[in-house]
Amino acid sequence: MAKVIKPITLLVNGKQVQGVYRGTDNEMIDESPNGSYYSGEGSLIIISNEDHLEMNSIKNMDGSTLLKEPSKFTLSKIDVRNAFKIDNVLFDSIKDNIIQ
Repeated sequence: MAKVIKPITLLVNGKQVQGVYRGTDNEMIDESPNGSYYSGEGSLIIISNEDHLEMNSIKNMDGSTLLKEPSKFTLSKIDVRNAFKIDNVLFDSIKDNIIQ
């Protein structure tokens, strides 16, 4: 399982924001057609001009809910102007938002 740093674009209150996913990517455990894989996990750093963020205000670029199980995630303001951190994010939750 590789450690990665990936730039992402998300929606916060309907506006595009930039961020970074820092963590691990997915790793195949079983190479068969219906094989299983280990789901990577990491943190998101989001740059937003909002003074305060709620988990339900952060969406995928298609408008769908980003974080499927909010109870597992923690959202905190970090000591960088206009930046927030979300811990315990599954790679599968953000992989479609990665900028290639």
